[in-house]
Amino acid sequence: MKKKLLAVLKLKCHHIFLDLEVSTLRTVAINVYKIFLLQAYRFHACVLRLPFGQKIKDNPSFYLDVISDIAAYCYTILKAKNRGISLGYKDASGPFPFEASQWLCFGAFAIKLSNHKSVYKCLLGPLKTYRAKVQKILPCSTVQMLQNITQPSLHRDFAAILD
Repeated sequence: MKKKLLAVLKLKCHHIFLDLEVSTLRTVAINVYKIFLLQAYRFHACVLRLPFGQKIKDNPSFYLDVISDIAAYCYTILKAKNRGISLGYKDASGPFPFEASQWLCFGAFAIKLSNHKSVYKCLLGPLKTYRAKVQKILPCSTVQMLQNITQPSLHRDFAAILD
């Protein structure tokens, strides 16, 4: 499941969506968020097809690791597509630090998975906790930009996707 999600993520992280020389930081952040929302939908589809009666609650740490790996892998791709542009620093400063990617990823997954609380109850609490921890690290200006791009109006693009 992890390999499948990361392989699809690599395909969706096309240069045109992530290039900061072509698009504004806000546009790239919106694209990253939409990529994470799509990954959350794919994650849910994979969970629906888990073999042998496996359940999320049987190993929640594995699934939380998969979500964290998605954030890290997307950020790695983003950095590779924007060589020569400093995105972030160790103190979570910079135009788009790794923690911003985590914040968007955890938020996107929380949005999608909250539609199926009975299945993902054991993941929703940790996702919200992780997101809150990351938010405390990020500069206020970055948090404000991230909150602006994750408004519910963006989710309308995904309304046609069946749960």
